[in-house]
Amino acid sequence: MSRSGIWQLRKLKLQYCDFGGSSRGMREFLETRLPEFQKKNPQVLVDVVKRRNRHPHLSGEYLIGREKSVGVGGLEADEVEHYIYHLRNQWGLKSRRLGAGQIVSQRRSVQGVWNPFVKYD
Repeated sequence: MSRSGIWQLRKLKLQYCDFGGSSRGMREFLETRLPEFQKKNPQVLVDVVKRRNRHPHLSGEYLIGREKSVGVGGLEADEVEHYIYHLRNQWGLKSRRLGAGQIVSQRRSVQGVWNPFVKYD
């Protein structure tokens, strides 16, 4: 969700094989947990695609036009659900490093500005 309260994930594409062993967790998720996910997240358009002889795959399309993909071959239904919620909670921006171990913040510390002359006992 963005700062303005708008969910950024627009479309979620679930691709799986209807008989492959690596898609077992995805099939279990689709049968048991997908209806609940759709009920809780009406803002996300869910597209389910059967692909023969392929490993299962998740793809998320975001409002900013980016797409993120995750391979979920051989994972259990709990782990598939974890990755689906992970895609839902992201903004769709590319991960980037902020600096060489520096912490960047727009807010001042609650403890105040650090001073080397203050003694702590």
